Amino acid sequence: MRFLPIFLTLIFVGCGDDSGPKTPPIEQWCDLDRPREDCEADTIIVNNGWEEAKALCETPCTRIRTGVINNGDGEIIKALGGFEEFGALDIRNADDSLKDLTELSRVRRARRVIISDNRGLKSLKGLENLVEVAPLPDSGFELTGDHKIQISDNPQLKSVAGLSGLKTVGVLNIYNNKSLETIDGINALTRGSVYVSDNFGLKRISGFDGLETKGGISLIGNVALTTIDAFQNMTELVYVKVQRNYALDECQIQRILDQLDEPPRTLDMSKNGKTCQ
Repeated sequence: MRFLPIFLTLIFVGCGDDSGPKTPPIEQWCDLDRPREDCEADTIIVNNGWEEAKALCETPCTRIRTGVINNGDGEIIKALGGFEEFGALDIRNADDSLKDLTELSRVRRARRVIISDNRGLKSLKGLENLVEVAPLPDSGFELTGDHKIQISDNPQLKSVAGLSGLKTVGVLNIYNNKSLETIDGINALTRGSVYVSDNFGLKRISGFDGLETKGGISLIGNVALTTIDAFQNMTELVYVKVQRNYALDECQIQRILDQLDEPPRTLDMSKNGKTCQ
């Protein structure tokens, strides 16, 4: 018996361009103009699209204990519009349609903010009214590293100037944003520590002119960094850690050390560029 060969053809059908919003226009499922009260809504976590995000639209409160949006898009982020205070605010893994944070323009304070892994985010525009990331007033809690802003792993982020109104934070952590070439515009900050690490395109750090109170500065792994014309008014630092900034002349750091009233308790400078003589 003769067998004829059988040829199987596999046809893969793509789903088209999924880079745009996957969500109906917010006006169809959320009343952004609803009356607001001075109350605190409970934790709301959005992992699976706009139907979960409707919970943000069903509260009349101006405050929310924890708001987490994971795998969202530009329309879902709009559901945060109108909130003024967060216990914790996390925006992670948003798609390409989220370009900035305009919808957060009413936020004044939080106890933690994380903006991470948002592949289309280009600026922090919208956070200009965020004044403090700190414990609640009269809570009895101290400002610590848990009261942080973490801006990390946003591959298209070009500017952090949206933090221009920030005055108080435990730690400002700007980490692994590969398109970020300059950090500037953060001049209102008077209290907090600054961590800047592994931003491989970062060339210049400017500003921080208002930062006077004691804290720490940590600059690690910013391999293109050459210029630091920042921290002009610092007079006290608990620690300074500057490592693996291979293009950075250490005289850029010595200028900061020379203006302190006394040496920092911890000083670690290693594997940078030219040492300062």
